[in-house]
Amino acid sequence: MIIDGELAGKSWQQSMTLFRSSVADVSSELKDMTFWVFDLIQPHRLNEPWKDRNEHVLELIEKINHPQIKVLPSVTLQSFDEFKVAHDLHLAEGCDGSMLKSIFGQYEFKRSKLWLKVKPIYEVDCKIVGFKPGRGKYEGTLGSILVKIPIAEGRWSKKATGVSGMTDINRHYIWKHRKELLGSIVEVKYRTISDSDRLIEGRIHRLRSDK
Repeated sequence: MIIDGELAGKSWQQSMTLFRSSVADVSSELKDMTFWVFDLIQPHRLNEPWKDRNEHVLELIEKINHPQIKVLPSVTLQSFDEFKVAHDLHLAEGCDGSMLKSIFGQYEFKRSKLWLKVKPIYEVDCKIVGFKPGRGKYEGTLGSILVKIPIAEGRWSKKATGVSGMTDINRHYIWKHRKELLGSIVEVKYRTISDSDRLIEGRIHRLRSDK
Protein backbone atom coordinates (compact mmCIF):
# COMPACT_ATOMS: atom_id res chain seq x y z
CA MET A 1 0.00 0.00 0.00
CA ILE A 2 1.01 3.63 -0.47
CA ILE A 3 0.46 6.21 2.27
CA ASP A 4 -0.09 9.77 1.07
CA GLY A 5 0.76 12.42 3.63
CA GLU A 6 2.88 15.39 4.59
CA LEU A 7 5.51 16.01 7.24
CA ALA A 8 4.83 19.33 8.94
CA GLY A 9 6.06 21.37 11.89
CA LYS A 10 4.16 23.67 14.19
CA SER A 11 4.26 26.39 11.54
CA TRP A 12 5.01 26.83 7.83
CA GLN A 13 8.21 28.70 8.70
CA GLN A 14 9.47 25.89 10.93
CA SER A 15 8.76 23.27 8.26
CA MET A 16 10.56 25.21 5.51
CA THR A 17 13.55 25.95 7.76
CA LEU A 18 13.95 22.24 8.46
CA PHE A 19 13.43 21.03 4.89
CA ARG A 20 15.88 23.59 3.47
CA SER A 21 18.52 23.03 6.15
CA SER A 22 22.07 22.44 4.94
CA VAL A 23 22.74 20.32 8.04
CA ALA A 24 22.96 16.64 7.13
CA ASP A 25 21.41 15.33 10.38
CA VAL A 26 18.15 17.05 11.36
CA SER A 27 16.84 14.16 13.48
CA SER A 28 16.90 16.28 16.65
CA GLU A 29 14.42 18.68 15.04
CA LEU A 30 11.93 15.97 14.11
CA LYS A 31 10.50 15.88 17.63
CA ASP A 32 8.36 18.88 16.69
CA MET A 33 7.17 17.36 13.40
CA THR A 34 4.00 15.40 12.68
CA PHE A 35 3.34 13.15 9.69
CA TRP A 36 -0.25 13.95 8.69
CA VAL A 37 -1.77 11.13 6.65
CA PHE A 38 -4.18 12.21 3.87
CA ASP A 39 -4.94 9.03 2.03
CA LEU A 40 -4.06 5.39 1.48
CA ILE A 41 -3.80 3.64 -1.88
CA GLN A 42 -3.76 -0.09 -2.44
CA PRO A 43 -2.48 -1.01 -5.95
CA HIS A 44 -5.08 -3.73 -6.38
CA ARG A 45 -7.91 -1.33 -5.38
CA LEU A 46 -7.25 1.81 -7.41
CA ASN A 47 -10.96 2.41 -8.00
CA GLU A 48 -11.80 2.29 -4.30
CA PRO A 49 -13.80 5.40 -3.24
CA TRP A 50 -12.33 7.88 -0.76
CA LYS A 51 -14.82 7.01 2.01
CA ASP A 52 -13.56 3.40 2.04
CA ARG A 53 -9.90 4.44 1.78
CA ASN A 54 -10.38 6.75 4.75
CA GLU A 55 -11.73 3.89 6.86
CA HIS A 56 -8.60 1.87 6.04
CA VAL A 57 -6.40 4.84 6.97
CA LEU A 58 -8.07 5.23 10.37
CA GLU A 59 -7.68 1.52 11.10
CA LEU A 60 -4.02 1.50 10.03
CA ILE A 61 -2.92 4.57 12.01
CA GLU A 62 -4.75 3.30 15.08
CA LYS A 63 -2.66 0.10 14.87
CA ILE A 64 0.57 2.05 14.36
CA ASN A 65 -0.28 4.15 17.43
CA HIS A 66 2.56 6.67 17.13
CA PRO A 67 2.17 10.20 18.60
CA GLN A 68 3.79 11.82 15.55
CA ILE A 69 1.72 9.97 12.92
CA LYS A 70 -1.86 11.21 12.68
CA VAL A 71 -4.76 11.13 10.24
CA LEU A 72 -5.75 14.55 8.92
CA PRO A 73 -9.25 15.24 10.34
CA SER A 74 -12.11 15.33 7.85
CA VAL A 75 -15.76 16.33 7.90
CA THR A 76 -18.65 15.55 5.56
CA LEU A 77 -20.25 18.68 4.12
CA GLN A 78 -23.66 19.20 2.56
CA SER A 79 -23.52 22.89 1.60
CA PHE A 80 -21.21 25.82 0.90
CA ASP A 81 -22.20 27.41 4.23
CA GLU A 82 -20.98 24.30 6.04
CA PHE A 83 -17.74 24.43 4.07
CA LYS A 84 -17.23 28.12 4.95
CA VAL A 85 -17.51 27.35 8.67
CA ALA A 86 -15.07 24.42 8.41
CA HIS A 87 -12.65 26.38 6.21
CA ASP A 88 -12.54 29.36 8.60
CA LEU A 89 -11.84 26.95 11.45
CA HIS A 90 -8.94 25.40 9.53
CA LEU A 91 -7.39 28.84 8.95
CA ALA A 92 -7.85 29.78 12.61
CA GLU A 93 -5.98 26.61 13.60
CA GLY A 94 -3.02 27.56 11.41
CA CYS A 95 -3.74 25.40 8.35
CA ASP A 96 -2.85 26.56 4.82
CA GLY A 97 -6.43 26.02 3.71
CA SER A 98 -8.79 23.15 2.96
CA MET A 99 -8.96 20.24 0.54
CA LEU A 100 -12.33 19.22 -0.87
CA LYS A 101 -12.66 15.60 -2.01
CA SER A 102 -15.55 13.62 -3.42
CA ILE A 103 -16.35 10.81 -0.97
CA PHE A 104 -17.04 8.55 -3.97
CA GLY A 105 -13.93 9.57 -5.93
CA GLN A 106 -11.03 7.25 -6.64
CA TYR A 107 -7.38 8.20 -6.11
CA GLU A 108 -5.82 9.74 -9.23
CA PHE A 109 -2.06 10.14 -9.66
CA LYS A 110 -2.43 13.58 -11.28
CA ARG A 111 -4.30 16.85 -10.94
CA SER A 112 -7.86 15.71 -10.43
CA LYS A 113 -11.31 17.25 -10.75
CA LEU A 114 -12.25 15.08 -7.77
CA TRP A 115 -10.09 17.24 -5.49
CA LEU A 116 -10.17 20.99 -4.97
CA LYS A 117 -7.56 22.86 -2.94
CA VAL A 118 -8.87 26.06 -1.34
CA LYS A 119 -6.41 28.63 0.03
CA PRO A 120 -7.00 32.24 1.06
CA ILE A 121 -5.50 34.84 -1.27
CA TYR A 122 -4.73 38.40 -0.15
CA GLU A 123 -3.50 41.48 -1.99
CA VAL A 124 -1.01 44.17 -1.01
CA ASP A 125 0.64 47.13 -2.74
CA CYS A 126 4.43 46.67 -2.56
CA LYS A 127 7.45 48.79 -3.43
CA ILE A 128 9.77 47.52 -6.17
CA VAL A 129 13.36 47.54 -4.88
CA GLY A 130 15.14 45.34 -7.40
CA PHE A 131 15.04 42.84 -10.25
CA LYS A 132 16.55 39.39 -10.67
CA PRO A 133 17.52 38.19 -14.15
CA GLY A 134 15.95 35.01 -15.44
CA ARG A 135 17.63 31.66 -15.98
CA GLY A 136 17.17 28.89 -18.49
CA LYS A 137 14.29 29.74 -20.81
CA TYR A 138 14.12 33.22 -19.26
CA GLU A 139 17.80 34.06 -19.68
CA GLY A 140 18.14 37.62 -20.94
CA THR A 141 14.86 38.78 -19.42
CA LEU A 142 13.19 39.09 -16.01
CA GLY A 143 13.30 36.27 -13.47
CA SER A 144 11.58 37.93 -10.51
CA ILE A 145 10.93 41.29 -8.91
CA LEU A 146 12.23 42.14 -5.44
CA VAL A 147 9.61 43.94 -3.37
CA LYS A 148 9.18 45.28 0.15
CA ILE A 149 5.82 45.25 1.92
CA PRO A 150 4.27 48.18 3.81
CA ILE A 151 4.47 48.02 7.60
CA ALA A 152 3.36 50.35 10.39
CA GLU A 153 3.67 54.13 10.14
CA GLY A 154 4.28 54.29 6.40
CA ARG A 155 7.53 52.32 6.54
CA TRP A 156 8.60 49.43 4.34
CA SER A 157 9.87 46.04 5.46
CA LYS A 158 13.63 45.67 5.94
CA LYS A 159 13.81 42.46 3.90
CA ALA A 160 12.72 42.04 0.30
CA THR A 161 10.71 39.19 -1.22
CA GLY A 162 11.21 37.83 -4.71
CA VAL A 163 7.90 37.52 -6.57
CA SER A 164 7.04 36.43 -10.10
CA GLY A 165 3.93 34.92 -11.70
CA MET A 166 3.74 37.42 -14.55
CA THR A 167 3.00 36.60 -18.19
CA ASP A 168 5.91 36.43 -20.65
CA ILE A 169 4.75 39.71 -22.23
CA ASN A 170 4.81 41.50 -18.85
CA ARG A 171 8.10 39.81 -17.98
CA HIS A 172 9.80 41.29 -21.06
CA TYR A 173 8.12 44.71 -20.54
CA ILE A 174 9.24 44.98 -16.91
CA TRP A 175 12.78 43.92 -17.76
CA LYS A 176 13.01 46.48 -20.56
CA HIS A 177 11.70 49.29 -18.33
CA ARG A 178 13.24 48.17 -15.03
CA LYS A 179 15.14 51.45 -14.49
CA GLU A 180 11.95 53.50 -14.70
CA LEU A 181 9.99 50.99 -12.59
CA LEU A 182 12.49 50.86 -9.72
CA GLY A 183 10.81 52.38 -6.66
CA SER A 184 7.31 52.19 -8.14
CA ILE A 185 4.32 50.28 -6.73
CA VAL A 186 3.15 46.81 -7.76
CA GLU A 187 0.10 44.92 -6.52
CA VAL A 188 0.97 41.44 -5.32
CA LYS A 189 -1.27 38.52 -4.41
CA TYR A 190 -0.02 36.28 -1.61
CA ARG A 191 -1.06 33.55 0.81
CA THR A 192 0.42 34.83 4.05
CA ILE A 193 3.28 36.91 5.50
CA SER A 194 6.18 35.31 7.38
CA ASP A 195 7.52 36.45 10.75
CA SER A 196 10.34 38.22 8.89
CA ASP A 197 7.84 40.33 6.87
CA ARG A 198 8.24 38.35 3.66
CA LEU A 199 5.41 37.29 1.37
CA ILE A 200 4.63 33.59 1.16
CA GLU A 201 3.63 32.43 -2.34
CA GLY A 202 3.69 35.97 -3.70
CA ARG A 203 2.60 36.50 -7.32
CA ILE A 204 2.49 39.75 -9.27
CA HIS A 205 -1.02 40.91 -10.08
CA ARG A 206 -0.48 44.29 -11.77
CA LEU A 207 1.70 47.39 -11.89
CA ARG A 208 0.10 50.35 -10.11
CA SER A 209 0.83 53.24 -12.47
CA ASP A 210 -1.83 55.22 -10.58
CA LYS A 211 0.23 55.26 -7.36
